[in-house]
Amino acid sequence: MANDKKLTEDQIEKGVKQLLLESKINRNRTIKASAVFDPASIAAGAFATTTVSVPGALIGDFVKATFSLSLAGIKPLSAVINAADVATIYFENPTGGAINLGSGTVNVRVDQLK
Repeated sequence: MANDKKLTEDQIEKGVKQLLLESKINRNRTIKASAVFDPASIAAGAFATTTVSVPGALIGDFVKATFSLSLAGIKPLSAVINAADVATIYFENPTGGAINLGSGTVNVRVDQLK
């Protein structure tokens, strides 16, 4: 005789509710923000920084930043969340001369892994 165990409707409903709850808890979240930035001329070997308000961002979140204009010799942007709700973006000039980028938009993407 086979051991036929069947779930009741109540057990199935409880299981589905638990799965839905777990999927909400483990869901990743992406936050996007942008701000206009016109860095002053960046001297050779120097940095320029700016901050962008990113409501909901937390220290330790993954963050990526882009600039709407050509970086013209500037290293790829680096960004970090140093305080809740704020991304700090760094523009580094590794060249031998000053670079003036002009006014553009800094775009920030923050990924929160839950």
